[in-house]
Amino acid sequence: MPDAGRAFRVGLVGCGHIASSHLEGWKRAPGSAVSGVFDLDSSLARNLAGKFGIATVYQSLDELIGDCDVVDICTPPQSHASILHQVIDAGRLPVVEKPAVIDLADWDSLARKLESNRLDLAVVHHLKFTRSLEKCKRWIDEGRIGDLLRIDWHFLTSPEADRMLVDRTHWSRDLPGGRWFETLPHNLYGIHHLCGAMELSSVTARRTGQSEPGASADEVVVVLQREGTLATLHFSANCRLN
Repeated sequence: MPDAGRAFRVGLVGCGHIASSHLEGWKRAPGSAVSGVFDLDSSLARNLAGKFGIATVYQSLDELIGDCDVVDICTPPQSHASILHQVIDAGRLPVVEKPAVIDLADWDSLARKLESNRLDLAVVHHLKFTRSLEKCKRWIDEGRIGDLLRIDWHFLTSPEADRMLVDRTHWSRDLPGGRWFETLPHNLYGIHHLCGAMELSSVTARRTGQSEPGASADEVVVVLQREGTLATLHFSANCRLN
């Protein structure tokens, strides 16, 4: 960890689509400075470093971890667990894109390691800080809307608007559930933020003749419940009005 008065050195791993948003955020974060970036595709790393005026493109993940206090992981979810283990073993502070892992066994192992190393893990659940969700949470906590009986959460997209549905090389194709697994953490942490833990009641999936490889079940409804509250998540790949 940095000495008093020194900024946290941040290293970013994974220089794809979402990395620019992270770097914009770090520019606004007091007490931090991005030391460098790393990607297995060195051209991606060089381009991103040039765009943001970052001096160092690391040659390996080990080099980045050794040089930084905070490691920001922007790689596909399939790689998160192994990178997180490396970061925690080195005593660095991990920040990771959602989902933190894709396997519960990996999470159990990481949770034990975080506790034994007395480290926190920051998972990017940024929608909790949008104005609309902040207002919803405040109104619920203040009792302005009474008892929370029902949440309806819709994720509506289409092939014309969604690169993950049509890009056959996108990493989301290798996730269980494809496109829906990629976005599901947003829905789950949003609902958890508003009303706490819920139990899975049912999942209904429908495949129409228009389904895309990125979401072979193009209409999906998930029902969650807890005492007094019901939540439904609706995923559609057929909404041209997205």
